[in-house]
Amino acid sequence: MKLTIVIEAFEQAARITADALAAAKPMVRGGVRLLEIAERLERLICERGARPAFPVNICVGSIAAHYSPLPDDPRTLPDRGLVKIDVGAHVDGYPADAAITVDISGDYGWLIDEAETYLEALIANLRPGVAIKRLIKQTYEEAKPLRSRLIVNLCGHQLQRFKLHSGKSIPVVPPRFHREVIREGEVFAVEVFTTTTRGAGEAVAEALVTIYSHTGRIPGGQLGEISRQLLARFNMLPFSPRWLDPSEVGLLSQLHKKRVLTAYPVLREGRNEPVAQAEHTVVIERGGARVLTRF
Repeated sequence: MKLTIVIEAFEQAARITADALAAAKPMVRGGVRLLEIAERLERLICERGARPAFPVNICVGSIAAHYSPLPDDPRTLPDRGLVKIDVGAHVDGYPADAAITVDISGDYGWLIDEAETYLEALIANLRPGVAIKRLIKQTYEEAKPLRSRLIVNLCGHQLQRFKLHSGKSIPVVPPRFHREVIREGEVFAVEVFTTTTRGAGEAVAEALVTIYSHTGRIPGGQLGEISRQLLARFNMLPFSPRWLDPSEVGLLSQLHKKRVLTAYPVLREGRNEPVAQAEHTVVIERGGARVLTRF
């Protein structure tokens, strides 16, 4: 497929993603069910002619990533704290991915500001022909957060058709070993997570899993048919148990054990400190990175 057509698909997905984030912001208030927000945003994406690139993530407080409401999830938003809304749409398999953080009580606006400032610095330094290691070193020297700590094991990722995490990554601190170079025409979800200086600066996995994706593997026996059905429905993009029939949900653990599915555990800050997130989808052009998900 021609590059211009591919970029147009990414752009359409990004516009819908940005619209979903704009709609999400006023929904974030104490007492609102997480499930209500997720379902409304996923429905908006479908109504706009796209499909969710992954289940809407709604992460509260020290939860950094990968919490998406489960079926009949009773959880509600608190009256205080940080809420991360991470949304993605795809058009014909070409995904966009973006996130905002809302400070319900007004206590941690500075943490959001530092995540957004570092994200903008990263994006400003993205340009074709530049080694990723070099651009991260430059960004870190120019814009290292002063009042917060970066979460070092969560980073940006290249986007490709039906692949949310593909190929190259964009770390937030200078990597020791990284030889990749940014190329014109590539599309990335660039993201930054910050926590307080009391935090560990690292995300750790919890036991709870709310998101899965297909590995492409089809086993023999009775699990083969459901594996083929899931691959046909979602390809290799992440999906939620909410999107499945109850009979299918009961097979997720077996499919994971057979390595048919990848499980994404909920991630929290290592010392349970609050976390802010900022993320945009960008396309690399001759003059630098163009943000596709602003609203």
